[in-house]
Amino acid sequence: MDAWKLLETGQPRKAIEAFTRKIRREPTDIHYSSRAEAFIQLKEYDNALADLHCANAAAVWTSTHYFERIGVVHWLARREYLAAATWLESVLAMEGGKIQYADAAGGVEPGCLLWFAAVSLGHEELVVPARRLFESKIAKGKGLLWAVENWPGPLAMFLLGSMDEAKVRAQVSDVPILRERELCQTEFYVAVRALEQGDIDKATKCYRKAAALHAGSVENEYDLAQREARRRDRGRTRRCT
Repeated sequence: MDAWKLLETGQPRKAIEAFTRKIRREPTDIHYSSRAEAFIQLKEYDNALADLHCANAAAVWTSTHYFERIGVVHWLARREYLAAATWLESVLAMEGGKIQYADAAGGVEPGCLLWFAAVSLGHEELVVPARRLFESKIAKGKGLLWAVENWPGPLAMFLLGSMDEAKVRAQVSDVPILRERELCQTEFYVAVRALEQGDIDKATKCYRKAAALHAGSVENEYDLAQREARRRDRGRTRRCT
């Protein structure tokens, strides 16, 4: 069976073996990052990080993608401050013009993840570089129209408070293959804003909704929502006993 099929059908050990064979023949960033996803499924986070760093080193072009994913793995491994530091590094790299490829909105995804870390960890100062990144992208893209037309631009506008929840939901794609992925991200950042505003119940519900959108599993926010939903459910259980 194809390596990706093994991964998609919940056979990560066999997928690792298959991707390892691919890496021996052709050590590309795609093969390393794919094997990292299998290690993530097994919660072997140090192995996943090693592969993601190899992927980043092997990549022909600089991108925010591997920085984002490395931060996610740190967060899943309960190394939240390392995750925040990784996302901050990516934001600063974007500002410094060191990234060649990013998302369709010009590279706001690291800022969104950093904003999540800032709110979750209670470190408001981390919002400052994220906000600065968003505002610079909006200025270069000529405002609201840019954000509406280029996902995940609406999420940046929402975190800034320039777009309300109803408007950001209205920007989610109608294309089936994209809709659930963008919905997953939207639910996640609605949770982040709710948490920022002190609405813990709404945040928990939205994290659960994001975690239930399995077609969004290719997005960083899906994995983070899985962890945040479990963590908050455990906290609620402890309060009730």
